[in-house]
Amino acid sequence: MKPLLRHLSHLVISALIGPLFIGCDDEPPTGTGQGGNYPPVAPANLKARAISLTDIQLTWTDWSGNENGFEIWESVGSDTGFGLTERTGPNVELFILRGKSTQYAYYYLVRAFNVHGFSNFSNIASLTNQWLRFTLRRSEAPYLAVSWHPRGYRLISGGGDYRVRIWDPSNGELINTLKRHTDIVECAAFSPDSSAFATGSEDGLVIVWDAVYLCPRQLLMNNGAVTGMKFFPDGTRLACTHGGVTVWDVWEGNPQCEIESETTLRNIEVTSNGRTIIAAGGNFILTFNADDGAPIDTMRVLSGGINCIALSEDDRLLVAGTGDGKLIYFEYQDGWEYDQTVQAHEQSIFSVDISSEIGYIVTGSWDWTIRLWNLETFALIRTLSDHRYSIYSVAFSTDGNYLASASGDRTIKIWGPFNAGD
Repeated sequence: MKPLLRHLSHLVISALIGPLFIGCDDEPPTGTGQGGNYPPVAPANLKARAISLTDIQLTWTDWSGNENGFEIWESVGSDTGFGLTERTGPNVELFILRGKSTQYAYYYLVRAFNVHGFSNFSNIASLTNQWLRFTLRRSEAPYLAVSWHPRGYRLISGGGDYRVRIWDPSNGELINTLKRHTDIVECAAFSPDSSAFATGSEDGLVIVWDAVYLCPRQLLMNNGAVTGMKFFPDGTRLACTHGGVTVWDVWEGNPQCEIESETTLRNIEVTSNGRTIIAAGGNFILTFNADDGAPIDTMRVLSGGINCIALSEDDRLLVAGTGDGKLIYFEYQDGWEYDQTVQAHEQSIFSVDISSEIGYIVTGSWDWTIRLWNLETFALIRTLSDHRYSIYSVAFSTDGNYLASASGDRTIKIWGPFNAGD
């Protein structure tokens, strides 16, 4: 009875999961089985990993002693719609797939076959999931902003449900939810000394929160929706974009400097010496004196508009992500000079960050992908594509070992650990 029950179980499960697959053969390949008049047992422990920029290695455990071989099924971009891509001989537990592209996410299944039928499918293995550590949910609206605690102890997020969430990135657990904003939370930032963090919203309000007691220290009202923010290196001031720029004293709650601009400014950086503000919007990147707001320089970008900027820790490199998917590099010598442009994505880039610690640039795009770039050569290192909608925010941990991404699919994903040269 056991062989018959096993065969019936296989038929029932295959009927249930059949809609997931395309191009399925009704009959197994012909050949001489290795013993037993029943289908083989399913392989297990399927794993996938990239062994080069174009080759993927699959490994699995062969639990059967009567298979004629194995079938490898593949899906590109999602864990549904699998199709047969390769067949192997018997007693195989490793197979290398050639000619793959790192721009896509690959998902795999394996099953055994003999003259009596097919085994059940193995577990699903994903190439991208080797870097995916946690997926954080808890929201019915898109996540739009993430920021790391300077020592990596906490992660804060904001999004379309007006709430600020505090996460433990070591286990993916939600610690607290804060409900003071009355509109979409667009941006967030930790202070350099980790004693406070700030959140900015389309309600025009910036809230400076105590990082220990999770209560507001300051409520700072701006002249429009707050779309970007950056603490100064000493942690005493906070620069915010809301069409223009306001520099706030975070202890006294007073504006120290206000900058008006004909260009709607949405993104902001502050140099490591705290003397210069870099703000971007439309087709312009503008620099200002941080003390009095006096203009220093203007850079015009001929592209689909600037959505995001990031500054390296040594203030040497500035990168801008554009609405037409370009990553534009500027290098500082006696002033900012255009370096080069890379077509980084097929669609708009919404967020960019730099980790000088591991020498990576990261971009998040409307095309649902995250891409890692070499900081020195600007070459593509890897594509992460587990999100199911646009990526609105990406941020490296201070040491560069981990990456957080916020998406319109209502999830935050934590990736890593990364190391230089991975």
